[in-house]
Amino acid sequence: MELKLYNYLRKEGLTHSDVDFRETVYQDKLELYDTTLGLDVDILSSVQKHLKTYNTYLKTNQQQEVALRYYQILALYFTELYLTKKEEHDFEYKQEKEESLAYWMATGSGKTIIMHLNILQYIAHCKNFRDFEIIMTTPGVNLIDQHERELTPFIEFLNTKYRNTVRLTIDTTSALLNKPNDFFDFPQSKSYRRLILVDEAHIGLSTTGTTGTDGAFMMLRKRLNIENSFLFEYSATFHNISGDLEKDYEKSIVYDYNYNLFYKDGYGKDYYFQQVGDDVLEKSFDDNLHRNLSVINEKIDLWHNIDYSVQKDIFKASQHPDKPLIAFMGNTVNNKDKSAKNEDPEVSDITNIVNFLADLSDEQKATYKYLFNEEFAGKLTLTRNPETDDEILISYGNGGYWGIVNVGNGAKFINDLENDNVIKNPRDKVIVSNIERYSFKNIDSQNSPINVLIGSRKFAEGWNCFRVSVIGLINLGSSKGNKIIQIFGRGVRIKGLKNNGKRTFPEHNEDYFKLKNTKEEDKLRKIETLTVFSLKKSYLETFTGAVNKELEIVKKYEIEVNPSIIKLNDNTEIKFEEFRKRIPIFKLSKVDIAQRRVSLLANNSFKVKFNQNGSNKEDTVNNFSINLDYRPDRNTEGVNIKGELENFIKYYSVFINLNKLQNIISEFQEDNGLYINANSKQVTIIDVLNYINEINYKSSIDTTNIEFIENIVIQVTTDFLKKLKNKVNWYINNSNYQYQELLNQSTDKVKGDFIDKYYILKTIESTKESRGKTTFKKQKEIDKEVTDFENEIDAIAESLKIDTIGNHIYNPLLREVRNNVDGEKDLKITPDKLNAGEKKFVQDCANYFKDNKDFKDYEIYLMRNVETLKSIGIYLNDDSQVFYPDFILWMIKEDTIHINFIDPKGQMGIQDATTLLDNEKVKIANKANNDTLVRLEKELSETHNKTFILNSFLLLRDSSVLGFNKPKEWIKEKLIDKNIFRLNWHETDERENKVAVDKLPDNKSYLDLIVDCIN
Repeated sequence: MELKLYNYLRKEGLTHSDVDFRETVYQDKLELYDTTLGLDVDILSSVQKHLKTYNTYLKTNQQQEVALRYYQILALYFTELYLTKKEEHDFEYKQEKEESLAYWMATGSGKTIIMHLNILQYIAHCKNFRDFEIIMTTPGVNLIDQHERELTPFIEFLNTKYRNTVRLTIDTTSALLNKPNDFFDFPQSKSYRRLILVDEAHIGLSTTGTTGTDGAFMMLRKRLNIENSFLFEYSATFHNISGDLEKDYEKSIVYDYNYNLFYKDGYGKDYYFQQVGDDVLEKSFDDNLHRNLSVINEKIDLWHNIDYSVQKDIFKASQHPDKPLIAFMGNTVNNKDKSAKNEDPEVSDITNIVNFLADLSDEQKATYKYLFNEEFAGKLTLTRNPETDDEILISYGNGGYWGIVNVGNGAKFINDLENDNVIKNPRDKVIVSNIERYSFKNIDSQNSPINVLIGSRKFAEGWNCFRVSVIGLINLGSSKGNKIIQIFGRGVRIKGLKNNGKRTFPEHNEDYFKLKNTKEEDKLRKIETLTVFSLKKSYLETFTGAVNKELEIVKKYEIEVNPSIIKLNDNTEIKFEEFRKRIPIFKLSKVDIAQRRVSLLANNSFKVKFNQNGSNKEDTVNNFSINLDYRPDRNTEGVNIKGELENFIKYYSVFINLNKLQNIISEFQEDNGLYINANSKQVTIIDVLNYINEINYKSSIDTTNIEFIENIVIQVTTDFLKKLKNKVNWYINNSNYQYQELLNQSTDKVKGDFIDKYYILKTIESTKESRGKTTFKKQKEIDKEVTDFENEIDAIAESLKIDTIGNHIYNPLLREVRNNVDGEKDLKITPDKLNAGEKKFVQDCANYFKDNKDFKDYEIYLMRNVETLKSIGIYLNDDSQVFYPDFILWMIKEDTIHINFIDPKGQMGIQDATTLLDNEKVKIANKANNDTLVRLEKELSETHNKTFILNSFLLLRDSSVLGFNKPKEWIKEKLIDKNIFRLNWHETDERENKVAVDKLPDNKSYLDLIVDCIN
């Protein structure tokens, strides 16, 4: 399916082509709401505003606040972009009466949070409504219970803001279908609004007919979503929908974060599926059950015995993994054609499992003792949960309960079971003490003794559990793939050691059974891997066939790289231990400071106090002042309204709400751990204005417009607080650079300054094109592709070598991987290949410095600075970001060391393309007016007793409009004087389809200009 709306919004909403949110560095920046990523600042601020409102609700209800993951921010960003753009006359995807947006997001990715924030987004775009109706529906009863618990108090919270005008209906789809016709009526007036929320939206999309459950499901949506209504749909998969409906969803899916993307980002458990061709599957039902029990028993044992004192780099988080659990799951729909002799196939499988457990010998029970909580004496005992009709508790003899059987009719199941090794406890004669401890609803607790679930109705959907570690497939005949995705989704959820939803080791492990119980790392890998086994071969084939539609099989080949740097001006071999001593550098050592206290002083200074490593520190920061510019059009002349604002505050402050201002200051202090006073008193707007040089606006203040003045006061204070926080952080960070540590190679356990290996990845698609139709490959076809890839990997690796530059990290990153004979797409290399600008820069440098007599007295080294290692970076003056230049170029002559920071994608983050003044990484090049590099020069020189000269350069790629075919004066004043050059500035430019670039003075290339600055 072509996601037309999503692709359009990506193009419109992401203006920086350099930003790829598949890279963790940009994901991290987005989670900090970094404004340099090319997102619309107003729209991004709206997302933050709604999140703040939602967290206020959570705090009010004594719930833990949430921090959005990067993909959740993007989903809400695109939603806000759509809701804004749909009002524009020429919006390409404007919907008329039936407005809707759909989210294709993996199970466990936090769709419920998105849903709640969507409500805030849509309400914000509905002005002056008198009545707001929310209808939330989903097919499953269990999901309804969950949404009632989570959504009802949220709507109650909203009604405190919206005067009880918001009404909520939550019900299953089938229940809504039985509502009378007048239930669907709704006034055709914009003062009445309806919002429909559909969870598990994929159910019912396989047909467009008007009969049967599926067709009725679509009819329900159409009856609900009428004029002045809006529909949000959420699903883990939009596979298997009919061709006609695909066209509709191409224009309504606003965000795609399918399971493949979710998994590649490191979220969720790893997975291992029992192989379809495994000989075990050809054996008996009982043999397959033994494998299920063996694996879960081992996992529980490992969970109890991981040594958290070993490998503290792995277990540095306080959160332990969740206790492993096995769930036997399959279809949830009864066999409608069953008769007395043809019983429900699910009940049949459950009966077989229960009989298997009952017939285990004492020796076999001892083998699985951890599964049974080491209480396995006596016969298998079945006890109906006195609080729930469909739950049967399992134990041995008088031991504690360790399992739950879930069937529609618990009493009938027990009565029908015929096995002499089973004790049936009558419900009316059993008193279960502390029953809450054994209930399914409390199974997420680490203290739950339940280790085994058998059944499916409660387990396959509407259950946000992190414990499922083994799935045993039962009753899986012909089944819709969407149902199987739900089953799979129960198991891949993970809390994560850092409570971030990520597994500890993001890379996929091919074979679960090759992991060793002698290694703490492998123990944790086993616990964080969902293993899927089956009781019958046909079940596994059905399961893997459906899951493969969601999964891309990625095979990875690892190539180790020696720590090395390009030595540009000769081919002399130099070992790592030697050259690392020749090229000193500074490194980041950012220290987390929980609280900082600031006292505002006179003469644009302030005192900062903080605790670092148990030691109290205090210092004074001088020359802190700011300028604010609120002109709608920066090209028009404005008025400095600071004096007018001061006069109004002096004589008329009684007319504005200063309590609101104090609330903003208090909230900012609490949110940021920055506590501010002025002469030991509460900060006022007058204190703030003392630090502001000018406030530019389009015109003078209208003193009769009190609301405007109030807004200006609040905005000025907010901006001052942000800049003060940034200045404090910058000051603290600058005291924590490391100047003496040598460059280090990364290892499996420790991040250094260089990557230690790269990977060639081959994606095995699960589909193929045949006669114009898309079909799914058979397992043997997939296996053949894997084998072919493994057979040719050595040849591929050999083809990556570039002899002209030597044996260094650039080998795999400069060279495109060749297409194979079948014309497949290039294989992926990670870390990512150099982009076009980076690649050109490396090659230009190699050619420029090699055998160049002008540099015969220099040692010249070039290093790629990998931002994800977060090793070498520069704290910018406003603390808006850390600048990680792409390359570091050392030029060493005797005791003088030139260090040059070079960024070949320099336009990224330049906010004002006319002045280039809004980004600190531009300003640091001007050492006369910015002391960032000057301070680093001084510290390096004193530390190493040599002379250090630092410079920074931004290199613009061909795609940049800056300096392209412009007058020389503009190029010089706006670019060259700021150390900003274009990569296509050469003596000649003969590339096809390019406008000729004006030659620079004296025919100098961009590398000539860099050298001129250095000399």
